[in-house]
Amino acid sequence: NTLSIRSLFTFFRRKYESDFAFKGEMHDFTEIVCVIGGKAGITADKNIYLLSNGLIVHAPNEFHKIWANGEETEVIIFSFNADVFPTLPSNVFSLSPQEILEIKDIYKNSEACFTLDGTNVLSVKSGKEFDASKTVKRLECFLLSVFSHAEGNSLRYSSRGAENYIKILSVMEEHLSDSLKAE
Repeated sequence: NTLSIRSLFTFFRRKYESDFAFKGEMHDFTEIVCVIGGKAGITADKNIYLLSNGLIVHAPNEFHKIWANGEETEVIIFSFNADVFPTLPSNVFSLSPQEILEIKDIYKNSEACFTLDGTNVLSVKSGKEFDASKTVKRLECFLLSVFSHAEGNSLRYSSRGAENYIKILSVMEEHLSDSLKAE
């Protein structure tokens, strides 16, 4: 196996208004963000991407944030622990119209199989054990398909603001134990 999902933690589908911005997070599990409508700005550690009809993989303990890039944006997000996960040449991939339909259907099946508390998976619905397993396997197959046919994309965003962001993060990393001031 090159990919084996052990535990599904969250899944959700959201439409973000044009001015939406999430300040960021990091956690000890993998997160897959699929931009299925509009355009999203996404950071992954020091990299900044603009994604439209694309997928980004956030590795465990990678700081990441997302914002709508001046237009309504729709995303599907899954997070999970994997016993096995492939080493990827890139963490950003384009999605074809067929792949967008597939991830939407996987999401719809997830809603039918799992009990949620907001976005958190609480349990498998009674009598849906086989369907839940099949849905997780479909997610694995979807990801393997995206990873295998795409070489990844170099969709890094470059601007003065992006350069400043990278510099700020570098200074903060160099002084983790110091009390920093704006100067």
